Amino acid sequence: MTTPDERAIPSGRADTSLSRRALVTAGAAALTLSACTRAGRGQSTNVRDVGAVGDGLTDDTAAFIAGLERAAGSTLTVPEGTYVLSETNAFASLVPTAGTTMSGPGTLRFARRTRKSVRLIRIENPDISLQGLSLDLRRAPRGTSFGVSVVRGAHSILLNELTLTNNPHRGGVQILGGSDLELRRCSITGMKQNGVTLYGRGTGDGPRGITIMDCHISSDVQPIDSEPVEGATVQDLRVEGCRLVARDNYAVALAWVHRALVANNSLVGAVHVVNSRDITLRENRIDATAAISRDAVTAVRQSDRCQISGNTILAARGRYAISLRARAGAAPNGWVIDGNTMRVSDGVPAGLIDGGQGISVNNNILQTESPTAGSAFRLRGMRSNDVVFQGNQVDGFDGIRTTKPAPRTRTEEVQ
Repeated sequence: MTTPDERAIPSGRADTSLSRRALVTAGAAALTLSACTRAGRGQSTNVRDVGAVGDGLTDDTAAFIAGLERAAGSTLTVPEGTYVLSETNAFASLVPTAGTTMSGPGTLRFARRTRKSVRLIRIENPDISLQGLSLDLRRAPRGTSFGVSVVRGAHSILLNELTLTNNPHRGGVQILGGSDLELRRCSITGMKQNGVTLYGRGTGDGPRGITIMDCHISSDVQPIDSEPVEGATVQDLRVEGCRLVARDNYAVALAWVHRALVANNSLVGAVHVVNSRDITLRENRIDATAAISRDAVTAVRQSDRCQISGNTILAARGRYAISLRARAGAAPNGWVIDGNTMRVSDGVPAGLIDGGQGISVNNNILQTESPTAGSAFRLRGMRSNDVVFQGNQVDGFDGIRTTKPAPRTRTEEVQ
């Protein structure tokens, strides 16, 4: 959630009083800065050449600010080492200017004394690239602390081969707005809450054009979570080739998302879709066996025109592999559930459809580990033409048929 302490400052500026304090801490760094400024701007710069120490003890904030100023529009190189950063009045340590690349392999770490709401890097300008950096978040303060925050006004952003670890309070990457953002081959692990949070506030707000590809993300809550409010939406999300690991929770939670492709991922955790449309889950392995309080794939309220195809879906004991549920007078509509393998246990049906219309369940393999005389799908509140079953194969069930109340719905019996 955007808080008052997230007020932006003009691009590339920082709290000068903080910079002077950090210069004193850095010692000899003060002698280097004026020479670096005279050397000219827009050139590729090594942060050590502007006084950064990288010993894990010295506050290197001032050197980084000077380095980003000098390298504006080009590359700031961060060589191997651990660089301690404290916050500026942007409630972030660093705010790169437009067109700037920060390149690792160095490690960035919070100073011990920081505000409650702070980010190591805040991206508010276009054409920013972060590559090969490590962000050690173990000293993150309580509050809304993240490794990277992307806000409105940012576009054409690349986060490539970043490593974010060990935030004991919040998450890794916070996306409050912006467009055309890519996370590629990133590792985000040890997060207390979400690995990547997609957010927005107000009608017409929210991030657009987000690609998360070939990443490994694990967290105690949701590795990927969309939670815009007050009419905001997330648009055009792509999650592909990732391993997402949650602890008894949703690996992917999609709220108020318009157009998303989640494909070819390994998900340890469940999938949740609410008030979203045009969502495709394709050829994922969804292992929700440890998510004992969740159905493996759940859609609630008005989540329309979604396609679930070619997935392997493993449910926890006593939970559905897929459930479509009406809430507050709204129900999922226009779903196609095709070509999946679903496995459940403990006599529970493979799926529940509770309201909605225009739903097709075709060509799926429906399995139970504890054979039962029950049906493969439980249907509630359906009209005769609301759901169609065709070409499904059942293993351990005695067919696809309804339970209470019994609507007039096409059924299939075991061949």
